[in-house]
Parts: sequence; C-alpha cells; structure tokens
Amino acid sequence: MTKLLPCIAVLSLLSAASAQRLEQNIWRTWDRSTEGTSRGNVNNNVGWLSQAIRPAELAGVTELTYIKYVVQDQDQATVEPWDLDWTGQGAAGLPDYGNARNSQKIVTNNALPRGTGIGAWLITHNLNANASASFKFTPSFEPWHLTWHLKSTPPPNWPRDGLGIHMSSGTTAATNNPTKLCIQVRSRYVHREIPRTEMINNRIVQPNTQLAWSSTPGTPARPPSSTDLSWRLDLGTNVPVISVATNNTTYNGVGGQFSCPNPNEGYAGLFPDFNDEVGNSPARFDDPHWLVNAGSSNASGDAVLLMSTALGSTPVKIPGWSGSLFLDLNDPLTLKTAGLFILRLDQTGSANFTFPLGTGGRTNVIRPLLASFINWHFQVAVISSKGANFSKLATMTPTLNNKRRYRQGMTARGRPIFIVSQNIKNVLVVRNDGHGELTVNERNGRTILKTHKIPEGSAVRIRRLPRTNSIEIVGSKRLNSKVTWNWES
Repeated sequence: MTKLLPCIAVLSLLSAASAQRLEQNIWRTWDRSTEGTSRGNVNNNVGWLSQAIRPAELAGVTELTYIKYVVQDQDQATVEPWDLDWTGQGAAGLPDYGNARNSQKIVTNNALPRGTGIGAWLITHNLNANASASFKFTPSFEPWHLTWHLKSTPPPNWPRDGLGIHMSSGTTAATNNPTKLCIQVRSRYVHREIPRTEMINNRIVQPNTQLAWSSTPGTPARPPSSTDLSWRLDLGTNVPVISVATNNTTYNGVGGQFSCPNPNEGYAGLFPDFNDEVGNSPARFDDPHWLVNAGSSNASGDAVLLMSTALGSTPVKIPGWSGSLFLDLNDPLTLKTAGLFILRLDQTGSANFTFPLGTGGRTNVIRPLLASFINWHFQVAVISSKGANFSKLATMTPTLNNKRRYRQGMTARGRPIFIVSQNIKNVLVVRNDGHGELTVNERNGRTILKTHKIPEGSAVRIRRLPRTNSIEIVGSKRLNSKVTWNWES
C-alpha cells in the first residue's frame, strides 16, 4: 500500500453522459473513506485485482451500465494499460483469473494520459448509451468478480512506478493503530473496514467474508495482505437498486471530534452488529440503514421495503411487474412487515432511511431480536407512473445472538455434512458463507427426495418432506464452505 494523492483528476473512458438512455442506479460495498492505493499481492508483477460481488447482493441484476473507481499511477511518464474483466469462481472456489472460459472482457486496453509525477484519476465507464452498450452477464449462485487486469510489460518498479487502485483498508493493515473507530490520518478522517466476527456456541468465529482479492499468473488468488479490504468501486445498473448500510455515530464519529462517512456502506453494512454480541470496545450498536436508487424514471414514486430472513426456493414473477421477487413469502417476517416501511422517492428516484433501534441494554427487545436473524434479505417494490418493479436483492448478515444455539460446520465437494434422523425437526434454515454454491439434499436412506440450492451469502428455509430422515449439506468447491444452520420447528 502507498499513500493517496490528495487531488484526483476525472476521466471518462466510454460514452459521454449526455448520451444516457439506460438508468445508472448505483450501489457500493466500501465504507466511503479511502486509506491508500494498492496493487494487492501483484506488486512488481503483472496480475489481477478484483472485488467479489456476491449473489446475495447481485440477484436481480443482469447488466451493468456504470463502473467507477480511482486509478493512481506512481509515475505518469510511463503509460501502463489495464483491462476490466468480469471473472467467475473456479473449481477451488477462488476467482478464476485469466481463464477465458470463466471470464468476460468489459473494456480492454484502458490507459491514462501521459504526464509527470504521481497522478490519480477517477475513472468512469458509462455503459448506458443504449441497450446494446451495457455489459450483460449470466446470473450465478456464486460470486462474480469485477477485475482489474494489470498487464504492463515489463512490470513496473512498485511503488516508484505502476498502477494501483484506491482502496478502503481493513483494521488488520494498521499495525500502529488497528482501531475500528473514526480516526484522523494526516488531514483526513477515515474509518477502516470492520471485519465480521460472530459468536457461535460461546466461541468467536470469523466466516469467509473477503471482498478484495488479487493474484499473479500461476498463483492462487488470495486476499491482499490487508484482509477485510475493499476496493473503491461503484457499480450501476438499469434496474432499481437497494443497498444496505449501518448508522453508528459512536464508530463513525459524526458530530463529535471526528467525522467519517455515516452511514457505513462497507463491511459494517453487510455484516452489522446490532446488539454488541462480541463485546466490542466501545460497545457497538449498529442501526440498519437502507438506500434506494430507482432512477429518474421512477421520480416521486414509492418504494415499499420488503424483507425476510431467508430466500424463497425459486424467484417469483408477478404479471405486470418487472423483475423477480427472491424473498421467502412464507417467512413470518415478510408477512408481518410488508407495507410497514414505505419510502417516498425524490426527483432523482432516490430515498434512504435509518431504522433507529434505540440505546443498547437489557430493556431493548428489538436489538437482540435482529441479532437472532440468521440472515436479513431485502428488496423494494417500486411503484411509480412508470409501472411496478422489483429491485435487486440486498443482504445483511447480523452478528448472531448466541442464545439461539446455531450450529456451524465446514463442507466441500465430496465432503458433506449429514444431519441424521434423531436430530431432524420440520423447518431447517441454512446459511451459506461460501465458497461457492451449496447443495442441501433431503434423503430417505440412499434416495434423494428433494434438492435445494443456496447461493453464496444467502440463507434458505427448508420445510422438510414427511419421508425425509436425513439431511445432506455439501459444498461445490475444493475449498471448504462455511455453513450455519438451525432447526426453527
């Protein structure tokens, strides 16, 4: 990692904004403060950097109309090209960089203008000039990776020369001050990405939640040396977007001596701690926050917030509506909260809302309730003069309340977890922390009665068949998948 350049130039590498026809509804998974520029583990080699986008956040999206990030060149006298790729997971469960069968090119041979000294550029790819201009991809139950292919030949002398991508570092990168709070770094206020931890059966576990990855040719992909890192990346699509964040003035310092971006849209938004379940110092009591971007075509419409603790077995299409509903319609949370939160969209088609949970402590009943959710999935139903649309999916995975006695295990391809008859009840909820897609088989002896597929980062509720006398949970990759489950009834 090397320090940021204080001034950032702006460069649009594709179609001009004046030609916009498709919506550019934006979401992000970084905390909106950047601590440095990095080549990850690539250093003085050619290689790849990528940001994982899990199906728990990507379901409902099949095309990108907007990509924005910051490239910093340590010596602008040497022009170094990069490609922008869309990379899938390989058999191991890692991003499959460089494999043409599992990767698509978005934009090739990007380059910055030649200059002198260090230069940082805000790069915007507008892919929305018309329907054929957007980048289209096939939905998957595994993460896709937005990938920067750094391909300078010969490789640069990093950090004196070479391209890096601006990033939001994790607390593990800060050997001198690993605080999770808002801090001052030189003249700026920043907060580092907060790693996810949770309590399972009275012990702290840290599931697979890395978003940033990197690799050089011939070596397996791995998180950069700063784990829990997130690249500074904004994505846009043509469908309504809901994204998640957490409001926490204690950690973000809003209104106090320090002031960092609040709400936090990075790891803290994806993996909140509503009830200080792991005993942070100071105590961490996040409030959930939702952001909706539905585009100007839905201006002044309404966005009805829908939620469930698990996904339905198959997406639901409703006649006359655009998009699909991914939530579990039989979830009591879905039925009890539908219509409870209705957000009015402004003239840009946007809205945001914090649900204040109140102070922590024994008298607060809402916080431990939310901390008992194995997952918290969201969509909005957008209703406007344009028509009716379902948004993409968004997901929070709360730090779990240990009192629910969740079980956790590991599985990989060919190494299943079995739940046998004496432990079987009627309704099982299973969460897949990855790597890759998870398969749950209901069995009667050797016979598979029904198969359920669980996307990475998601939970599914299984109402077992009467003849089921064992449950088999098996991963799809060589690397272990972390699985959390609980019998609800």
